Amino acid sequence: MIDFDALDAGDSKTITLVFITADKNLALIDALSDYDIKTKVVTEIPQEPNAWEIIPETIIIDSTTYPNWQDDLSNFKTQNTNTELPIIVLTDVKTDATTSWHEDYICINKNDKTSLIHLIFASIKCYRKLNNALIKTNQLNRILSANYQILDTKNECLESIQKQIKEVSRIANTETKEKLKTIDKTISENLSREYNFLLFKAHFEEVHPLFFNKLLAINPKLTNNDLRLAAFIKMGFNNSEICLFTGVSMAGVKKAIQRLRIRLELKPDEFLRQYIFTIES
Repeated sequence: MIDFDALDAGDSKTITLVFITADKNLALIDALSDYDIKTKVVTEIPQEPNAWEIIPETIIIDSTTYPNWQDDLSNFKTQNTNTELPIIVLTDVKTDATTSWHEDYICINKNDKTSLIHLIFASIKCYRKLNNALIKTNQLNRILSANYQILDTKNECLESIQKQIKEVSRIANTETKEKLKTIDKTISENLSREYNFLLFKAHFEEVHPLFFNKLLAINPKLTNNDLRLAAFIKMGFNNSEICLFTGVSMAGVKKAIQRLRIRLELKPDEFLRQYIFTIES
């Protein structure tokens, strides 16, 4: 029996699997009965994950009883964001290293129970590690978002101080005016877009160290505004949130998004957000 502790990829040792098969007596299900596994058996791929009643860590498709599985899988991949979910396809033909691996799934002979069980455990181990990494990244993104809000609040405070300096300067003597002018200049430098972007960039690269370099490799002429917009999208901000953080109107944000699409040379059927999310960082 496989050592369950070898998973070492999360707090829960219970595995959750979805079997998509018309064969209620599928031998693999019995072979897995010795392990702590929650299973759900359905006859076709649900397009809504909630229809499974459990959150699967691996989907196992029995292609021998499901003739339309490829079309349904393609639709599922298009409509669901969890594209990293491992998918194992059971077949009745012999497979090898050159025929088993596909972009969206792995094929394996349904009668090779030992290899199947090892593949399931290996897939879940990789998936849990990836999922934990995504959770950590999301947590860091929230911290990054909070830092940006703090920076934005600081800028509003400095702008308010600048207004007060201008009012005091009207009644101040010459010596005081010169001192106030120096203070005002320092504030202006801290309020400059370039300075703020550098601060934001420094925090962002702590979470996504390769992201900006990979974008610039695609188009070295991307501006700081382009990079900042791409960063907000990478952090999961919607258009309304981008408006809030940048102080730009919705029309302005949509125009900036369209400009970024053009500079990244996206095709009409390509989605900017999906493209941004696929860029390793």
